[in-house]
Amino acid sequence: MLIGLMLFDDGHFRAEAERRQLAANSPGIIYAVEEPESSQHPINQKMLINALLELSDAGNTQVLITTHVPGIAALVPPESIRYVHHDDNRHPRIIENDEDALRLVADQLGVLPDKRVRLLLYVEGPNDVAFLENISSLTDDINLATDPRVAFVISGGGNLKHWVNRRYLQGLGIPKIHIYDRDDEQGYQGQVDIVNGRSNGDWATLTAKCEIENYLHPEAIEDALGVTVAFGDDDDVPMIVAQVIHEGSESPREWDEVDERDRSKKASSAKRRLCVEAAAYMTTERLGERDPDGEIGGWLARIAAAVG
Repeated sequence: MLIGLMLFDDGHFRAEAERRQLAANSPGIIYAVEEPESSQHPINQKMLINALLELSDAGNTQVLITTHVPGIAALVPPESIRYVHHDDNRHPRIIENDEDALRLVADQLGVLPDKRVRLLLYVEGPNDVAFLENISSLTDDINLATDPRVAFVISGGGNLKHWVNRRYLQGLGIPKIHIYDRDDEQGYQGQVDIVNGRSNGDWATLTAKCEIENYLHPEAIEDALGVTVAFGDDDDVPMIVAQVIHEGSESPREWDEVDERDRSKKASSAKRRLCVEAAAYMTTERLGERDPDGEIGGWLARIAAAVG
């Protein structure tokens, strides 16, 4: 079932997709949006892409968009990017999910690396970028959302702009800082030890709490997402929030009826909203309550010193 829609909302896409599937007795739904940037303010473009990314996390739901704008492509994870072109015989060809596709898209759209970068900041994913950009705006040390001296490198994937910067910066010999979630300690502890064993000033750390979302204040989550949650330092916050959102939605399924794959997708969507939306509602006071030891402030002070 193919539905062509211009969607612009931040709320109930997954529930709507499930409702449409049931109403049409269809195994899945495809939402197709041509050039979503058209007639949209840049701020609205970003909001729309985030909303479409959230919709793509719904079970049995696929979102297709086309664009010729670098800023739109830069917001999409690289594994989701396809380069469509005609070969020498004018036959359509699709290149996907490899460095050739990213290189071709970057070249075609004019995505260029930033030569002002003085530090590479390695994190696990784009959600960590959003969280750190939001939280750093609360401090006087550095604002990662606006400071061109810091380039994020997404160790677990990333989007187009980060991939371009990473390739360009591989041989520059500039300092590197790594910040990873403790929940994957078995996978990242070895890398942290290697980085900290270098004699070139590079530094790495694992979060003291389970994940970066554990530093959010429940009041910020309620202000942003309209849900009330309680959690500890070692809890799976995205999964907790995903369950509460699902139970408050119009979904025809109970949470116990949601299979593991769909739960994971809902948690991924919640994680994105927590880092993008809830983190924007954090204040200095709320951060102080959730991080009384000043762990995040320590990260930011180290980053500022490295580029200063």
